[in-house]
This record gives sequence, structure tokens and C-alpha cells, in this order.
Amino acid sequence: MIELVLDKRSITAGEQLAVRLVNRSDVPLMTGLPIREMRWNGQRWVRIERLGVWPAIGILLKPGQSTEAQTWPFGGLPEPGRYRLTKPATYEGHPERRDVDRELVATATFEVTDG
Repeated sequence: MIELVLDKRSITAGEQLAVRLVNRSDVPLMTGLPIREMRWNGQRWVRIERLGVWPAIGILLKPGQSTEAQTWPFGGLPEPGRYRLTKPATYEGHPERRDVDRELVATATFEVTDG
């Protein structure tokens, strides 16, 4: 239903990556600016904690629309390794279909190399 689209699947340390969320569903979705970052430590995904906050801005995505591209990394130079970005979106349920509000999460992975 939603897809996190990256302009590259591999970057070298110091390069940037463009990230955008695409609504591939047939319903309008709400999302915001936050994107969660994780790094693979060899056994599991570990969340990257950053200082600062994301502005609380609601973004409505109609079917087929996408967010504007956000540039990763969001702070500092990343170490070489495998990374995962996740971004949530929600949609309202339809009472006629006895559907409830839902949260969807889009995920994308990529590599950072030494170059």
C-alpha cells in the first residue's frame, strides 16, 4: 500500500540519499516528517537516536501521490554498514466496511560503504 522510495541502494560515506514516501493505495493517507533510522549490528536492527525534534507537520497523500524528497543522513556522517529507514502513515477506516483506523509502515534498506 505504501512504499519508501530511495534514489540509491548504496552510497559511500559522505554521499546523500533522497527518500520519499509513495501512496500506492486507493485511500488518502496521513503522514508526517519523521523517518526512523536503524543500523544492522550483525545480529539485529538498532535504532539510531538523534538529538533534536521533527516539526509536527501533517502531510496528506492522496492515492498516487508522494512526499517531497527528504535528504539522508539527517545528522552526522554515517559509518559504513547496512541501514534501514521506516516511515509510518495512517488512514481512516470506513464504518460501512466495519474497517478501523490503521497504521502502515514502509521500510527500505541500503548500504553505506567506505568508498
